[in-house]
Formats: sequence, C-alpha cells, structure tokens
Amino acid sequence: MSTDVFANYVLQKILEFASHNEQRQFINVIKGNIFTLSLQQYSCRVLQKFIEVSQNDIRQEICNDLQGHVIQCVKDQVS
Repeated sequence: MSTDVFANYVLQKILEFASHNEQRQFINVIKGNIFTLSLQQYSCRVLQKFIEVSQNDIRQEICNDLQGHVIQCVKDQVS
C-alpha cells in the first residue's frame, strides 16, 4: 500500500493515530525493506510520517536499516 499514489495517505493517517504497539507491529513488517521503501516516491512519504510520529526506539530501527545507505538516499533525491 505504501507505494500506491493514494493508499500511502491512508497509511500515513493510520500511523499518525496508531498506538506504540501498533507502530511496533508495522515496523516488524517492513524491517529489512526500509532502504528500498525510502527510494520509492510514495513509500518515502510514509516513512517520513513514521519517523515524525513514532517514539525513539522505532526511529532507531528505521535508522539502523538505513545505516550504510545514506549517500545512496541523498543521490537518489538528486537524480
């Protein structure tokens, strides 16, 4: 859903109002795919919302998945 032009908005709203436990379940589903999702136009917005509304432990997991890929992420935004 996060890669869909319209469904990504639904996921953003769900994340905004989700409990910490629900956010934890979501991160467990996408863990290992965060870098790939960050390069996609719509799922990147979902990840941005996730970082904005989640607690530090979840933010850390997102950062861990992006570790070693920061330069690729920056270059992808320029391309």
